[in-house]
Amino acid sequence: MDAPQFGPIESFKPNPDEPFYLSVTLSIGLKGEKGSDLFVVQVVNSFWLAQETAKGIQVIGRHFIITRDFDYDSLYQKIAAYCEKCTGENWEDVVPRLSRLAEWEYEDYNSGLSAQGEL
Repeated sequence: MDAPQFGPIESFKPNPDEPFYLSVTLSIGLKGEKGSDLFVVQVVNSFWLAQETAKGIQVIGRHFIITRDFDYDSLYQKIAAYCEKCTGENWEDVVPRLSRLAEWEYEDYNSGLSAQGEL
């Protein structure tokens, strides 16, 4: 897990009574194989959600983790447990399950489309 905007994510210590929004990059691959793909999830606290909705902003919840307090170990364990449940015959089976949690780097990629969006 990485959050480049804050340096080492393990040392990120937001004030528990103030809003925070953290874009977290996950590097996930198949066990026992080299390489991984990137997935991005937004981690916010309930204060951030309240702040945004108080402005009249509707927040769409896909690829968000909402928490009261930021705790790296707890977040890591929660994400790891989710990933462990994402199984399949191959990577193509696993990715759609992982993508329910975080945005896959190739989520909207389609190599068969031309510049005009036609096959």
